[in-house]
Amino acid sequence: MKRSVAVGLVAAAVLAVAAIATSAFLVRGPAPSGSSSELALEPESAFRSELKVGDEVFAVEPEIVVGIDYETPQRRISAERPSPNDRFVVSVKDAQGRELTRCQAGKSWDSVLPAFTSVRALRVLSATEARALWGAAGKDAAILRVRDTIAGDPTQFRVVVRHEGDVVLRDGGGVFVSSLPERVVGLLRAGCAGPD
Repeated sequence: MKRSVAVGLVAAAVLAVAAIATSAFLVRGPAPSGSSSELALEPESAFRSELKVGDEVFAVEPEIVVGIDYETPQRRISAERPSPNDRFVVSVKDAQGRELTRCQAGKSWDSVLPAFTSVRALRVLSATEARALWGAAGKDAAILRVRDTIAGDPTQFRVVVRHEGDVVLRDGGGVFVSSLPERVVGLLRAGCAGPD
C-alpha cells in the first residue's frame, strides 16, 4: 500500500504532465473502455469513497521514478531515464505512434518530481459532482503511468484538468481537487515545448 501511495503520487504529479488544458483528473487503475457516453452512464455508487479532505492520496520519492507516460486520444508523451541519477528523455508521439519530437528534459523538470512528493485531497467531490465531471470529461481524459525502480507494474491513473485550473484526481471511487499545482501539469503537458 505504501508503494502504491508513493508511486501514485509521482504518477499523478509527474504525468499530470500532459493533462489537457480543460480538465485535470486522475484515476488509478485500468482505463475504462468504451465511448464517453458509456462513461457518463457510470453509476454514482462508482464514485463513493472514504477519502477525506487533507488525506495524503499518494506519495513517492522522486529519486526512484524512472519513467512517466501521458496518453491522450491525440498523443503520447513518454519521459524515461535509465537510472534515477540521469535526466529524462522526452518523446512525443501522435495517436498512430509516429514520433513527432524527442528531447532531453531541461531544468524545468527539476520542479516536476518534487511536486509529487505528497499529493493531498483539498476538496472531495460528492458522488453526484464526480459522476457529472467524469461524464463530461471522460472522453478527454488522459492515461498517466509512472514507473519506478521498485519491480512491478507501473502505477496508472486517468487524468483531466478543469478550466479553473483545479487538478482533479480520481483514486478508486474518490474524486478530489488535489494539491498538485496546475503549473506542474502544464510543464508535463508541454513535453519538449516546455520552458527551460
